[in-house]
Amino acid sequence: GILRLHSTFRHDLKIKTSDEGRVMKTAAAFAKGMLELEGEIPPILVSLVHKEKDSQHMLDPSGNKEVKKDLAACKKKININMQKDADYDRMSEAERESLVGPARLTSLHRALKEIGNPRKT
Repeated sequence: GILRLHSTFRHDLKIKTSDEGRVMKTAAAFAKGMLELEGEIPPILVSLVHKEKDSQHMLDPSGNKEVKKDLAACKKKININMQKDADYDRMSEAERESLVGPARLTSLHRALKEIGNPRKT
């Protein structure tokens, strides 16, 4: 769980978010999946998710063309991958890594395995 993270890592890691409740919960859920944490969302939200008014400009890429370009590329890749008519269990390891990333990203692979074929869900 969250307590297994080294204390200096917990102190140094800051996930920035707006002060909107659903955005904060999403940030905590993201941290839970990305860091493969166990347990409920509220303790993760309290310990890792930070809302600061000064950080709002970093969260809004509307004026930053470089961020817009990267964001558009990420959205395009996600959209393409979520529209694929492919069963995770029938993919080769190379196809899985191309779709999701390295096998060490176990939580992402586990999630896609649970979803199976996004087109048939």
